Amino acid sequence: MLLRFNNLTAARFVAALLVFFHHSSPLEYEAMTNPLWKNFANNGHVGVSFFFILSGFVLAASNLDKLGRMSFSGTLSFYWKRIARIVPLWLVVSAPFILKAIQTDDPNLVPFLTFTQAWSSDVFVSFGLLAVAWTLSVEMFFYLTFPFIAAALRPFKGRALGPILTLLGLMIPAAGALYYWLNPDMAALFFPDPNSSHRWLYRFPVARLGEFIAGIGIFLTIARCNADGARQQHHWTGRIHNCTPDGHGHDGEDQHHVDHSLRGDLHLHGADACADGKARPARHLETAHPAR
Repeated sequence: MLLRFNNLTAARFVAALLVFFHHSSPLEYEAMTNPLWKNFANNGHVGVSFFFILSGFVLAASNLDKLGRMSFSGTLSFYWKRIARIVPLWLVVSAPFILKAIQTDDPNLVPFLTFTQAWSSDVFVSFGLLAVAWTLSVEMFFYLTFPFIAAALRPFKGRALGPILTLLGLMIPAAGALYYWLNPDMAALFFPDPNSSHRWLYRFPVARLGEFIAGIGIFLTIARCNADGARQQHHWTGRIHNCTPDGHGHDGEDQHHVDHSLRGDLHLHGADACADGKARPARHLETAHPAR
């Protein structure tokens, strides 16, 4: 069974627009006379959160099952593919900023090249050279942790896994938000302050890990719903095939066909969901062979 997530492209487009308009220049922002557009541009952080959740969703769709059995070679292969997919293009886009930093001996160059800028307490380091690149620092942290998350999820099965994981993931940023809500003096700190909510809730990779985990949980939830729907469809198909015009059934043969289809449908294979918008249910959703 092949799951298609056709709405992801449209959702990515809207999220990208949010981020794009949020980074408008002051002149461009002032030129927005419609309050709706100004409010839209002020919510770029929503687009950032969406992309972090989407990262967890896509990685779960394409790699969760493959990395369920933790192995050194499998983990290295995963890291290599992530690096090969992102770093070359990132280097091309960042080349002018890197060359300028080399010429001016910019101290922000090392954290920029090592994807560690988001861990800095100094916002001018986090946003150094190319400000939006701090999100790649967070993404690299996600990639680093994903094989361990996949291995940790391996023993757990059942339809509640996805919703529970989603809830647990969202509790991480919610806990941070609650802390600052209960401490208004801390919440009032200006964003360059190392104790500000901007540092600990917005750009700190561990705080963002919750959104990544929630994305994994959302995928498992959707995959489970699709798997349940397919199982129900196969169940009724099997019942129909078992009934013949002369009233005689072919229980064994048709039931074997249905069982075989179910077992095949509830496995995840390594489709790259990011590239083609497709995914398959994870092996965490595998059901027991129906009793005969």
